[in-house]
Amino acid sequence: MTLEFEIDKAHFELANQVVLAKQEIRQYGGIKTINEALIRPSDLHYIQNDDQENPTVDPFLFEYYLYRKILVALDNDVCYIHHSHQYRPLDDYLVNKVEQKRLSKSMSLPMLKVTISKLSTGLKELLTDQMKNTSKRINQGENDYVIYSDQTNTIKWSLSVKNPVPTVNNRVFEQFDQVGIIELMRVVNQETNFFDEFTHFQSKYQRTHPSLNDILACILGNGTNFGLYKIANISDRSFNELRATQANYLRLETLKAANDAISNKTASLPIFEYYQIDDRGQHGSIDGQKFECRFSSLMARYSPKYFGQDKGVSAMTLVLNHIPADSKIISADDHESHHIFDLLYNNTSDVKPDILSTDTHGANRYNFAILHFFGYQFAPRYKTFKNHFDKMFQVENTEDAEQLISLRTPIDWELITKEWDNICRLMISLGQHKTSQSVLIKKLCRYKSNTATLKALAEYDRAIKAQYILDYIDSETLRRHVQRALKRGEAYHQLRRVIAETNGKKFRGSHHAELTLWNECARLIANCVIHYNAQILSELKDFNEQKGNIKNLEELKRISPVAWFHINFSGFYSLVDSEKTHDFSALARTVHLQA
Repeated sequence: MTLEFEIDKAHFELANQVVLAKQEIRQYGGIKTINEALIRPSDLHYIQNDDQENPTVDPFLFEYYLYRKILVALDNDVCYIHHSHQYRPLDDYLVNKVEQKRLSKSMSLPMLKVTISKLSTGLKELLTDQMKNTSKRINQGENDYVIYSDQTNTIKWSLSVKNPVPTVNNRVFEQFDQVGIIELMRVVNQETNFFDEFTHFQSKYQRTHPSLNDILACILGNGTNFGLYKIANISDRSFNELRATQANYLRLETLKAANDAISNKTASLPIFEYYQIDDRGQHGSIDGQKFECRFSSLMARYSPKYFGQDKGVSAMTLVLNHIPADSKIISADDHESHHIFDLLYNNTSDVKPDILSTDTHGANRYNFAILHFFGYQFAPRYKTFKNHFDKMFQVENTEDAEQLISLRTPIDWELITKEWDNICRLMISLGQHKTSQSVLIKKLCRYKSNTATLKALAEYDRAIKAQYILDYIDSETLRRHVQRALKRGEAYHQLRRVIAETNGKKFRGSHHAELTLWNECARLIANCVIHYNAQILSELKDFNEQKGNIKNLEELKRISPVAWFHINFSGFYSLVDSEKTHDFSALARTVHLQA
């Protein structure tokens, strides 16, 4: 009765029924006129009354049937709600044709400079060669991951890689004296100057600087879930001063800038080169971590697997070489794959991945195509890899002994070529922030009946995904790299969980802005810990390089900077200015590595 539905002219019967139903409900309290042409024959007997001699459609049941028809129409993009966030026509989310031509010339995307004929020919040849090479290695017994059985004409799968526990809290860090989290953050500020990023929200006060002690107290209170009131009670800070500092200086922009300053400095440390997984580029991962919420909010949703009968949110984080480069809060019931591109494309730090891994929740039917178009390589780890292989390929003996694997359904290259301009329009709209990327990707994935453009995009996605599946089968190195990248994300989650559990592990924010603010504060604390540890390891690297100790340098490559054994997160926090300085080089000379 409240929503204004606009239904496609091709479905005029549904449109007329909706208008008539609204009028009759207002006038009579129920539907009087029923257009039985809208009812599928297989559904008819479910919404008829029990009169066996003269069955008629029950108006009350038909009303609910009409709701269902509208929902299906929304999912199929034939029904729109123009003033909504997610249910507008697809064209409303895209740039217009004139703007598309201008942006195609100005945007620095290599894919916009390549002709579709050249692209499709290259992809087709590459895929054909990969199928032959993979088949040949399986036939010759060179691939330990898959073994072909001539008798059953099937493939047997072995365990891809072992699943070790993420290495955190290395024993090396037990040799250091305990350091309080406040003192640690001071030291990191001396190295990175992240405090300079906190500016007043009013331009006329931009030259005024807050107290470092108040900023550190606010970050600590939010990141450890204490809140400002409680952190004021267990520290030497005033609650009123903390509240004013947070209102004036702590916001998403300043916290992201502070996090970027730490991430960029960490990436420039000498130890960072030891963490590179793949020689072809930087290999990162994105994964979500569930957190229960203390208060109800629009973002907090039920997830019985993680929260029981309570509500919570998911904190998605982009981790590259142990550095949490970006993070985003989403609802616990939201699909993680809708936000992968958001995190990658909106990452403002200098820590940029070239290859991205996720678990199964990070994959959908368009992410391979979207990330490939923007120059990223998507490398997910599937929980049931065999099922994805079986959907994409078939295994059969042919006259060509080398050609064992073939596509179950050939790629429709002609459709991709025909719809390439429309695909480019979709991608340009994503790149130009015409709308929130997550909203557009969610809308594309929600459609149950595809248009020609979406079918072409899905075919493009299948072409890229097929190449990745063959690479994953053929390369143990790739499988290990994917596993390592995801394990580093899990190691960060352990540190993030320790920070959250300082005061009960529940988010205290009551709306999206607060939840995002608290999550960024927690990421800043984690960034400080990782930078502090990486600084120690960098000094150890320089010290052992000067001594020429190769064994110690090899041992350093296996030590993760994700460690908190030597860090005290709890207690009474003293935020009085300290004159203490950290001599990392002197600290490195006292460490004994287990070589």
